[in-house]
Amino acid sequence: MNTLSTKQRLVISAADKLLTTFGPDEGYVFEPDNGLIIASDSVVAHDMVSLAWLLENRRIIPASERDGFIDTNTVVPRVGNHMVTSWLGGWGQALASETMTKNSLNSIWDDRVLNHSYDIFGGVPVILLESANSALPETLKNRLGRMTAFPA
Repeated sequence: MNTLSTKQRLVISAADKLLTTFGPDEGYVFEPDNGLIIASDSVVAHDMVSLAWLLENRRIIPASERDGFIDTNTVVPRVGNHMVTSWLGGWGQALASETMTKNSLNSIWDDRVLNHSYDIFGGVPVILLESANSALPETLKNRLGRMTAFPA
């Protein structure tokens, strides 16, 4: 049993600035008109809303800044994977490592890690979005709700 998961009580993020491309240290930082505070006792539910928020903001950033995440070039991820694998296990491991797949994230349901977490944590959590004040537009709340609702 993972000791950390038994001690976790709350996962919280302030999402008023987003690194919408590339990362983790460089990329286009976007400051949306409305920030969010995302809080949940479920790390999976928190990550579902966080990814939906990122995707929503990627949709509205300037077109000139979108190249960093739309790029379907497989060479850079493959070389990066081999480099990290060689640092950790040597060149033999690097040459034998499988190809790193960069998948498109058009919705939260495309994220392989989240999809795996549903199995680990007992299914897809139900998301209840609540506004802490009247600053969150109802249309945004509804859009995030649709993005995080389990597809029919």
